[in-house]
Amino acid sequence: MKIKCFEENDIKPIYELLKNELGYEVDYSLFFLRVQEMIKNNYLIYVACIENKVVGFIGIEVSYVFELPKQIMRVNALAVDKNYQNKGIGKHLIQEVEKYAKINNIAAITLNSGISRKTAHIFYEKQGYSKKGYSFIKYLK
Repeated sequence: MKIKCFEENDIKPIYELLKNELGYEVDYSLFFLRVQEMIKNNYLIYVACIENKVVGFIGIEVSYVFELPKQIMRVNALAVDKNYQNKGIGKHLIQEVEKYAKINNIAAITLNSGISRKTAHIFYEKQGYSKKGYSFIKYLK
């Protein structure tokens, strides 16, 4: 397995992972444009490949919060193809992000995980992450 930085030809496989593994219903053309914009705005994506096939990815952004003196990193998405789960790929993606965070003096890494994604919660706890609070969302029309 190889972990690499995102390249434009990774957009389609990432889109498929979002759809198939996370259940996100996203229009591909809008997704393509959104990823282009995200990359321009310091959003980072790491991709896990086996034999040149994208089997997982993690997307992160770096920002500030009021309560910490240094930047934080937020994991916005992490997905691994169901045929490749439980093989350490998600762990390696998290480790790559943590390595980047340490090199860049990031104070903390945060993430959200859907309330029903119990397996994901166990995975994150095994990686050393702890539950801190609740996440709320209000969709605006």
